[in-house]
Amino acid sequence: MAANEIQHWGATLFDFYYVRRMPDFGGLQTTSTGSKLATWMKANGEDYAKDELELAEEEEDPQEIFPCDIVKLVETTENRERTGISEMLRGSDRGGKGKEKEFFRHEPFDATFTSLPILQQRLPLHLLPTTLHVHDPFRLLQVQRGSNGEHSQAAQSWSSQPDIVHTYRHTVSSAGKENMEKEKKKLISDREFEEVLQKGAKPEGHSSKLPPYGFYIQGDADPTPGPTEPWVYVMHEPPPLLSTPAEAHLYFSPSHMAGKGNHSFAYHAEWDIPRDILVPDVLCEQCVIDEAQKIIAAEDAEGTDSKWTTKRGEVVLKEYVRPEFVTTMHEEPDIYVLRERIELNKLVYEGPVRIVRTTVGYQNPARGGYCVHLSEHARFKHPLRATVRVTAKLSMQGDAHLSREARNYQAFPDHFFQHWNGYNVVPPLHEPVPVGALVPQYYGHYVPVEDIPVRKEKRETGVDEVVQSDAGDVDDDASMESEPVTDESEGESEDEENSVYRSPIILMENCGSPININALNIDDKHECASLFYRFHHAGWVHNSVAPRNVLFQPGPLTEFPVFRTINQMASNPRGRVFSFRLIDFGRSELFKNPMVRASEEAIVGTTIGVLGLGGYYHP
Repeated sequence: MAANEIQHWGATLFDFYYVRRMPDFGGLQTTSTGSKLATWMKANGEDYAKDELELAEEEEDPQEIFPCDIVKLVETTENRERTGISEMLRGSDRGGKGKEKEFFRHEPFDATFTSLPILQQRLPLHLLPTTLHVHDPFRLLQVQRGSNGEHSQAAQSWSSQPDIVHTYRHTVSSAGKENMEKEKKKLISDREFEEVLQKGAKPEGHSSKLPPYGFYIQGDADPTPGPTEPWVYVMHEPPPLLSTPAEAHLYFSPSHMAGKGNHSFAYHAEWDIPRDILVPDVLCEQCVIDEAQKIIAAEDAEGTDSKWTTKRGEVVLKEYVRPEFVTTMHEEPDIYVLRERIELNKLVYEGPVRIVRTTVGYQNPARGGYCVHLSEHARFKHPLRATVRVTAKLSMQGDAHLSREARNYQAFPDHFFQHWNGYNVVPPLHEPVPVGALVPQYYGHYVPVEDIPVRKEKRETGVDEVVQSDAGDVDDDASMESEPVTDESEGESEDEENSVYRSPIILMENCGSPININALNIDDKHECASLFYRFHHAGWVHNSVAPRNVLFQPGPLTEFPVFRTINQMASNPRGRVFSFRLIDFGRSELFKNPMVRASEEAIVGTTIGVLGLGGYYHP
């Protein structure tokens, strides 16, 4: 089963089986899965349904899957800057000069905003920045009760106002601190175990038990099946463990409001963070090979040991064939291919291994730059920071929902944030539903630091900016310098800025827009209802069941954003894939009384429109 410990999990829709023990009584139905049935049949020596047993054997095991690789999305954004594509989007193409320019911070919310990556990866709590500098020239942090969230300044460009910068700090609940300690202890424990394996590595090992952090190197000839000399396995240093980043920047604009409620507002925001939080350090394999070759040359200076030149190992061709699975519909001539045929051939080395230990480590320009091998490639010319899109939630003065919601996010179990392959049958539903993440990814709860004054920064026009000002662009020679604003006609005085209410902030994943019940098909309705039922299964009740608290976005999330957009253009609406998520947990709580769960199940059944399930309680 998946991490949520819901009993019925299957890799495909064909992995679920239903039996009506009393055919005339439709309410009595037993549900099971192919993997569970196959396990029982093997244990009891039954092999009657051979085709079904074979199919169950071919099904995947439960495993966590991940959204589109943020590394690729960040590097794609950097490449657009590097090649001048972003400048063309901004309406200020400089004839390709962007290729020679260094990276710099452009004006927030310019024409490239919608092409910035949406952060959808989970970040451990201990990697959330300690300090957050919030740039709020339009004073959105002063959330006013009764405001509709609309601003007369919404159409103004970012640079039309002096930048107002507030300093916030990351605050963690008791449950969050406990989870942070668990994260750190696990990282340290895993690293200590790996170091023991590395230190215990001997000059000769075996392919079946290799030390961590290394790879094979062969000679010039491609390997062919058959006897061969022992392969060389070179070890390198492990990647460094990341420390908590000191600071990040958050940018607000009134023109990018994501939503509003009775006690809160949400905005699409730009989050500027250290790049290495998202993009791991790089290992130069050529540096490892170069050092390994020097070590081998020194060891073999007086002649190579015969054990390394004797054909004691073997290259084996591993073949894997998974047959296609087809079916037909009753009284229809068409044949449907439910699973494509797969043929995989792989050469695998088996036998003794020569182990060479090097001291080459991972590289990061923040810690000294790249080697000559990596520096030759354009993709390794990049800034030290990355900008991504997140959702920032603010609350009105005197409202406690936001702080409660932050505590709940930090108390939620890990599987609430995880995407899994396959499907669950989630009581009281009878139909399988996908097992995506249940809630948005959580990127921290930030509160204002009262003893650090608000800063006002006005922008000084650089030489090239005068030419490009109509396009809202800032050239490399332009600067954004901190300078006190002395003309109070431009805004409130600094004392007034420090004395007014400033909302705390929750940063979370942007999960799309609220659902429209009438636009959902029956499968989508079941999936939306299953989010609440999975919430209940983990011991929580939402206490605010409403369509506005279920968001949807184009899917599948494993694909690049452009392919998600193409998916929504499918001619057959059934071919369109969405991802759904629950939000708004300011009223959510753990429950002990099962009738509390039963009551909310009834509300979900009525609200989402899943008929016939509202009053059913599954113990």
